[in-house]
Amino acid sequence: MHLKLPTLSSSSIVQFLVNISTALNGSRHLEHLASSGLLKPTPSNTLDSLYTLGLLHPTRSAAKAAREPSKEEKQEVVTLISKQMNAPPTPTQPPYNTSDLPLSSKAPDGGQEVMLLPRWNGKLIAERLRLPALEVEIERAVAQVEKALKAKQGEDIEAVRLKEVAQAQPVKNERGQVGVIKR
Repeated sequence: MHLKLPTLSSSSIVQFLVNISTALNGSRHLEHLASSGLLKPTPSNTLDSLYTLGLLHPTRSAAKAAREPSKEEKQEVVTLISKQMNAPPTPTQPPYNTSDLPLSSKAPDGGQEVMLLPRWNGKLIAERLRLPALEVEIERAVAQVEKALKAKQGEDIEAVRLKEVAQAQPVKNERGQVGVIKR
């Protein structure tokens, strides 16, 4: 069996190599900034809210329709995550009684690795930050983390997806596009 590969022009190949070189140089620059202590991490209220909405609500539409989470709700999520990870909460966090997060596994340090971002939340983040291309990157990253966590849990990710598909109900939206609703 022979594979027919598309013919690439020399300008396409050059552009591809330029893109790779740019990405490599960018990563080296970031690595230098990080190792030199020149990056200053700053909290983002927008991202804190979006992560919290993703953890408090079961769907993107519910999270999108919800009001901005309060400071207390954000703290409750931080406490829940700290509890899930077996890490003591910081002194500013109140001791809430909350349920477990949906996906986690043992971390090398004995605590838990916790999934903080549902796949559907990538679209919400991309919309809010006005970066449409970010949605695909978030979904790809979440898929990789989900796969790694499920592999650590001993679950076969494909079996889980097949189970989800089997439990889904097909629906059509107002534009006639077919989607699914999980039961």
